This record gives sequence, C-alpha cells and structure tokens, in this order.
Amino acid sequence: MNPAYFSDPTVHYLNVSGENLCFNGQTHRAIRFLLCRLQPIRKRFHQGRLACHSPDAQTSKDGQTCAFCPRRATCQRKLRLSIHIIDGATLTPAFFELNQSSFPALQPLLEQHGEQALKQQPITMKVVYDHHDRTRIEFTLD
Repeated sequence: MNPAYFSDPTVHYLNVSGENLCFNGQTHRAIRFLLCRLQPIRKRFHQGRLACHSPDAQTSKDGQTCAFCPRRATCQRKLRLSIHIIDGATLTPAFFELNQSSFPALQPLLEQHGEQALKQQPITMKVVYDHHDRTRIEFTLD
C-alpha cells in the first residue's frame, strides 16, 4: 500500500526577505500562484514572540473576542492567502501572510474581478518599494 494515501500534504510558508520572496529555501523576485482562499487574521507580538493570534480576526485562540480586547491596537491585521505556487507543471500549496500595508495592492483586483474570478487565473506577486523606500507587495494578473 502507498503510504502517501494517508499522509497530510506539507504546506509551506512564503515570506519576504528584503526585496525577494522566499520559498522552500530559495529566493525569487516574483512568484506566480493560484489563489485558493483569503482569510483575515490577527497577530500580536511581544518582544519578538507571538503573544496572541486569531485565525479568523474575530476571536483569539484563548477565547478573547478581538473587538473587546484591550490590546487590539497592538495587533497586526493580516490576510492569509492560501495559494498554489506555480512552478512549471507543479502546484505547491503554501500560505502567505499579507501585511496591512500591502492590502491596497490586492484590493483593486478583488474589486474589479471578484474573489471567485481571481481563484481561476494565475496571479504574480513581487516585492516593490514605495515612494518612502518601504517594501510592499504588488499583484498583477497574468
């Protein structure tokens, strides 16, 4: 019997390092992907460590309602993108957590095409610098 029938697929994380996107130990200037899901999340860090997180941006893992949390202002709002990275004929599942500063880059695509339509066409993301020399993510349809 093939043990792969019963194993869970590995989901990788895509992250930003300088002006590159890092995935599977390699750096890329741009990544092509198919969008599977968008999910708002919240994370709060204290002294560089994750102190609290909410996988739905509503309720933290310990049951605190985010709307009433006294530390809400120190949370980072993010969008978790569940994606399939396109590498030739291979699709690799990955998560990418989009910081709030890059929300405006994704919003026009969502407004113009809708989430369902975006799930059916390849998207390219890359790191760019804004006019204040800060990095943000840029999205384009292929």
